[in-house]
Amino acid sequence: MKKLSENIVTDKAPAAFTSVDPTILIVDDSSLDGKIIERQVELIWPKAKILSAASLMDAYDLCRHENIDICLLDLNLPDGHGAASVLEFRRFFGKKPIIAVSGSDQADVAINARKFGADDFIQKSSITSLAFENILRQHTA
Repeated sequence: MKKLSENIVTDKAPAAFTSVDPTILIVDDSSLDGKIIERQVELIWPKAKILSAASLMDAYDLCRHENIDICLLDLNLPDGHGAASVLEFRRFFGKKPIIAVSGSDQADVAINARKFGADDFIQKSSITSLAFENILRQHTA
């Protein structure tokens, strides 16, 4: 097991992508969760441009000035409304991939996120798993 930090442990470091390194927006109001997600993305794409926002409003501002390839969107934001945040952000983000992220383990959270336009869903507890890498690969291929 490779220990990445105090809170991140993985069986292996994910292989770096061979395609063009993307610009990834992480929208999460928890600085700790945001850093964990950022670290995992860096293991997958060491040269990716990673942008962070703590609210939907901050995310909108970044989207106006940056060409973002994929968004990892927390569903529990101070200016968001759960899974409906995906619908709101989708209006601004267009057809680019949105991966909904939540600490909830309730199935209806994932179902609702997809219903509102998320391309995929991952629980925060799975961010350090191979499933996270697979989701990113699937939506950036």
